[in-house]
Amino acid sequence: LPEHKSSRLEELSSELAQATQKFSENVLDSTNAWQKVIQDENLLAGLPESAKIAALETAKVKEVEGWAFTLHAPSIMPIMKYLDDDSIRQEFWEASCKVGWEGDWDNSELIRKILELRQEKATILGKRDYADVMLERRMAGSGTRADEFVSDLRDKTANAFGRENEQLIAFKSEKTGQPADLLEPWEQAYW
Repeated sequence: LPEHKSSRLEELSSELAQATQKFSENVLDSTNAWQKVIQDENLLAGLPESAKIAALETAKVKEVEGWAFTLHAPSIMPIMKYLDDDSIRQEFWEASCKVGWEGDWDNSELIRKILELRQEKATILGKRDYADVMLERRMAGSGTRADEFVSDLRDKTANAFGRENEQLIAFKSEKTGQPADLLEPWEQAYW
């Protein structure tokens, strides 16, 4: 590359490293800031004993009474898969969707900046987009080939996915006595 492009590429790499580091910090800080303390053990119906024990330990560490849960995988995964209380699962799902999206940890502007920097880097390197930069030396070879692979996989699995989803909806309807209806995101793992 010409000197001015090479120099700009170095600047971009540094800016990208800082922006992606800040993005990761915001995600972690946002995840760490959220907790749900449950004091009524009846609300923990369905949850494995190991998850309850872990939540008691978390509560001790956080110096709160009851069972403390977080958005970290060892805490949220048993909630989403086993907890009978639909409203609590919904609360966890909604909180997980807001990680890095609100308040001091809002990554919205960082995402825009990262995308702009990545596109500029791709342009300097003579690539169509950042996917082509990242995939050039990998099996996919290009963003277009990766997208084609994913689209082909989706097409090949769509019917089986649809059938499985219909079976899951019917199963929920059978177990709850409620009319068959689409599952909410917080119901998927549970049912």
